[in-house]
This record gives sequence, structure tokens and C-alpha cells, in this order.
Amino acid sequence: MKTVSIMGCGWLGLPLAEALAEKKYQVKGSTTSDDKLKLLKKKGIEPFKIKLVESSIEGDINNFLESEILILNIPPSSISSEQKEFRELIHLVDESPVSQLLFVSSTSVYPNYCGEVVESFGLNLQTTLNGKLFEMEAELKNMKNTKFTIVRFGGLIGYERDPGMFLAGRRKISDPFAPVNLIHRDDCLGILTSILQKGVWGEVFNSCADTHPTKKEFYTAAAKRIGLVPPEFERSDKGDYKVINNSKTKEMLDYSFIVSDLLDFARKGN
Repeated sequence: MKTVSIMGCGWLGLPLAEALAEKKYQVKGSTTSDDKLKLLKKKGIEPFKIKLVESSIEGDINNFLESEILILNIPPSSISSEQKEFRELIHLVDESPVSQLLFVSSTSVYPNYCGEVVESFGLNLQTTLNGKLFEMEAELKNMKNTKFTIVRFGGLIGYERDPGMFLAGRRKISDPFAPVNLIHRDDCLGILTSILQKGVWGEVFNSCADTHPTKKEFYTAAAKRIGLVPPEFERSDKGDYKVINNSKTKEMLDYSFIVSDLLDFARKGN
């Protein structure tokens, strides 16, 4: 039985922990909330309270890292600007029994450059939209003993994150004709699980739905579905967009998206 530690058992991490436990993985899960500790234990997940604070890590991190695989699912906003605590975490991971690390990243690392983006797209601090996330990804390259794979998810939707509520009632929304790059939580779970089961390491994956309706099409349909006032958009575009190519995810993982048609999802929901 493989042991997996998941740092960050929130909207995505908790259902991932449950899915892996059902597949007979031994799962450890971290949270920053005392209340969540009881919930994790109830679901058969070994609970840990771990918090990254400026320049240090609080909690029983050494025991948490007594695993074969670590899934890092932590928002960049939880990391200080100096990132000392993240660098310390990566150092501890590389000195721990963890042999494989799966890092949950985001397509927000790519700049908007009015074109299609593939994994080989060159990134640096001058071009990326999300500099902190880029630096977190780059820090993984300093590990000597731990293999890693990075998954860059598009915008997360599904269940409690109903996109019909994201822009409803708002006015003067820019870039109405920009394509959206989104992914449903069910597909996030499917892709992460597939990487673990296939043992695909040393890769970077872009993961978002197959279709890219315009922002206006998608959010108008999503708001109407739940009976909210659709957002109002500006008439012209600034041309500020990107299209995320998911071909590598589908081909290398032999993966078919559960929610592939975003406009259909906007009209029908979960």
C-alpha cells in the first residue's frame, strides 16, 4: 500500500484524499484548521495540522513527510514574499522519505500573449503573470533526491464553485471575447490520480477543458442557469488573452475530459 501525503485538504485536496483512500492508498492530509482535523479523521485520512508561516513551518512536518508521495496543493497567497518557508519545506521534502512530488500549479503562470500556450512556452519572472507561483515551481528544480511533476490547472469550477456566481450582476467586464480556460474539479481529480497510477514523473502538464468559449458566452449562460442577472460586458476587447492547449495531458495520460464542453456545462451545471 502506497502512502500519499496531501498538503492542503481544501476544496480540491479533500476530495482528492477521499478518492485516493478509496483506491487503497494510505493517505495523510494537512490542514490549518482544528475543525478540519476531525473531518479528515472521520473520512479515514490521517490528519495533520501544518501551517507555513513566515520563515518557518508549524506542525509535525517530519511525520507528515513519512510518505512515498507528496502532493503539494497550497495557494501562493499562503506563502510570504520572501518564500523562506517554502524553500525550507522543499529542503525537508528532499531530505525525507518522499521520492515523488506532485505540485498543483496554475495556468495563471503564463502571460496573456494573444495565442495558444503549450508546456514548452518559455517562462521567466519578466514574462509570467504570477511571479510567486513561477518561483515556487522553480524551487522544485533544486531537489536532488525527489522526482516531481507539475500540473498547471486552468480556473477551477464545479460544485461549490459555480461559475454562474462569479460575475453575475457586475458591469463593464473587460475582454468579452477572450476565451476562457477552465477545468472542472472532477477532471482535476482524474488527472492527478492518473499521474499517480501511471507513475508519470519529470513532466509539466497543462490541464483545462477542451473548449474555450468566450468570457461573454460562458458567464452569461452560467448566470442565467441559476437565475441571476447576467454580467454586462464592454463592447470592445483589449486583446488580452491566452488559449491553453491540453493535448499533452490527453495524449501522455490517455485521458478524456469528463467536462470537455464548457458552454454545455455553463448551461446545465453540475
